Amino acid sequence: MNLVKEFIKSWNENGLQYTASQVKIFIKNFIRNERFVNNNPVLTGIIKEQTLCGPELVQLDLTNNCNNSCIGCWIHSPKIHSKQNDEQKKKFISTEKILETLIQLKKIKTKTILLSGGGEPFMHCDIRKIIKKIKTLGMRIIIITNFNLVTKKDVKFLVKLGVNELLISLWAATSKTYVATHPNQTITSFEKIKKNLEYLMNLIEKRKIPKVRLLNVLTKKNYHELIEMIKFGEKLGVHEIEFTLIDTIKEKTDQFLLNKKEQEDLKKQINQYQTNGKTNVFGLERFKIRIKEKNFSEGNYDQTLVDSIPCYAGYSYTRIMADGRVIPCCKGHLHPLGNINQKTFKDIWFSPKYEEFRLKAKNLKKNNSYFKKIDCYKGCDNFIENLRIHNLIKNLK
Repeated sequence: MNLVKEFIKSWNENGLQYTASQVKIFIKNFIRNERFVNNNPVLTGIIKEQTLCGPELVQLDLTNNCNNSCIGCWIHSPKIHSKQNDEQKKKFISTEKILETLIQLKKIKTKTILLSGGGEPFMHCDIRKIIKKIKTLGMRIIIITNFNLVTKKDVKFLVKLGVNELLISLWAATSKTYVATHPNQTITSFEKIKKNLEYLMNLIEKRKIPKVRLLNVLTKKNYHELIEMIKFGEKLGVHEIEFTLIDTIKEKTDQFLLNKKEQEDLKKQINQYQTNGKTNVFGLERFKIRIKEKNFSEGNYDQTLVDSIPCYAGYSYTRIMADGRVIPCCKGHLHPLGNINQKTFKDIWFSPKYEEFRLKAKNLKKNNSYFKKIDCYKGCDNFIENLRIHNLIKNLK
């Protein structure tokens, strides 16, 4: 009714021709706005502080079971021994619950599923069935894997099915360092992974996907190989290499932290890095900032970065852990907002409890007591995605 009054008022004051031109502009802007909302519900939701759809990406931890013993792992490190930890290793999400949740996620417009785990995704008995379901639903799929259990047959399956990205956790450029960072593995394990990577990259030349990124968590045991890790990836022809720093557990894995002397050596190595143009170091600028942090040797890497932009994870991301807990950011395992074994994901996602997290994460500094259990300053694995979204919003404005 107000629009009709405005139309009549404009007609009386400015004439029909001018009013008609303004109506055309209004309709064009309205249609453009509607299209933007429909095409970008996550961004629109962030700007309006309304939850208009599901998370853009869901990280699904299929199982905590693993064939590796990465020294920095929160669950499988040989330095961690406890009854509670042994119980966690047994956790997995049933195939029925996974398939049910995937259908829900499709309905609320989730675009990407990241298969990972406190363990190895290929340890889940129905991994192939799950991958097929994700592709059938028309969603993008990313898999984080140690690539140790993957066979040539699996490689063919992943390439043929059109898996979008493979993030391969390696932590080494040589067999010696691989064994040092994975004590239950052998030189043969590394050589097998290398051969399967070569086979994968050869297949990708014809099909162009998946994009392959090597993941290297740097510790006291492997930081010296940074340049070799880059060269190793370049020789294989992978698309990207990513470096991150060990996220430690106090009095358990903090013995693998780099000291100040090793920190300086790491800075020198990264300054020596020269790309051949074929392989991108993912998140390089952020990594350079992290290794300059004053509390680096204590395992606190993101004091400078975290509060430099808002956190949008509550709108764009969620992680479902192997025991069913739904957590709002990658490091939020002590801050669960529900459990898919008790409620549907949709009910958890649109709950007042989740809405509280969204608003506080977006608008408050991370020294607020609400974020104490997350410990954002120690390390934020959602920062790069937060930065991407922040830049998109800045460009819109």
